[in-house]
Amino acid sequence: MLMEERHPGVMALELHEEFIQHIEKGSLRLRFLSLVTLLVSSFLLVNYIFQLFILPYYLGQKVQEVNLTEPALVIFGLILIGFASAWAYVAISDLIFVRRLMSQIREIRKLQKEIESKIS
Repeated sequence: MLMEERHPGVMALELHEEFIQHIEKGSLRLRFLSLVTLLVSSFLLVNYIFQLFILPYYLGQKVQEVNLTEPALVIFGLILIGFASAWAYVAISDLIFVRRLMSQIREIRKLQKEIESKIS
């Protein structure tokens, strides 16, 4: 017999361990992607706000090959700000989710070590 027969409980524990490891690897990837997304969306958000409000109204630069106060351009910029804000919101919610998930996994690992020490 190539595979030794194991108790179903042992197989379930091994499967559970593989599943937890898979979640840990995925959460690290998700955290990295969320950080990159947050950086890019923050850059876009600051850039659009600077172009729409600070440059024409505070620094007085109203014309730069196009009229920066043109209503169509301002509306388009506000739409882009909305998309960048939504993008940042998704990145922040993903980061919060990953942080909660990792803390739950740490608690599970701690309980697992306690159970292993009681069994040994």
